[in-house]
Amino acid sequence: MTPLKMALFLFALSAVAIAFSYQGMPDGVLEASLASVYGEEVRVLWQSVPIKPVQKETLRKSFKGKKEIPDSIVVGWIPREDHYHYLILDEAPGKIEKFLYAVYLDQTGVIVDVDVLVYREDYGGEIDFPAFRRQFRGKKEPREVVFGRSIQNITGATISVRSITYGVRDILVLHEAVLESLLPPPPPGRVDN
Repeated sequence: MTPLKMALFLFALSAVAIAFSYQGMPDGVLEASLASVYGEEVRVLWQSVPIKPVQKETLRKSFKGKKEIPDSIVVGWIPREDHYHYLILDEAPGKIEKFLYAVYLDQTGVIVDVDVLVYREDYGGEIDFPAFRRQFRGKKEPREVVFGRSIQNITGATISVRSITYGVRDILVLHEAVLESLLPPPPPGRVDN
């Protein structure tokens, strides 16, 4: 194995352990989400990205839903023809329990899809209905993701709708502050399976 291949393997292996530290995500859930979004089996290269102090200050001023700014975020790189898409996993509060969701962004930061991976409550699961999720698609700017305006509420799911709306908005802020300047892994054609 060449040094580059070994480095890529170790990089991917260490980030995968971080990415799947979410408790309670059943086996196969992420794979099913990826297949439903992309219509095919895709692989993900995981990377832990540190958030610099100056970036944290920007995020602190701009975040709407998040109270804590992490020291790093795990980003999934999804190879597409000659570029990459981003995958970010996040948790948001429901009425009692947190739920896990995925945000898929194209190479320019436009939302491809939002998918609820694990929802633990009896009410509010409608946030994973295709008609609701469709409201996020095509949005790039945080100001485009507004609870009650561009993202319509669902009766009986207000807390979950608000939480996922603020969470997705915060991920777009994170993309602007941290991810836009991030260099992706080598182009898809140069990475061996």
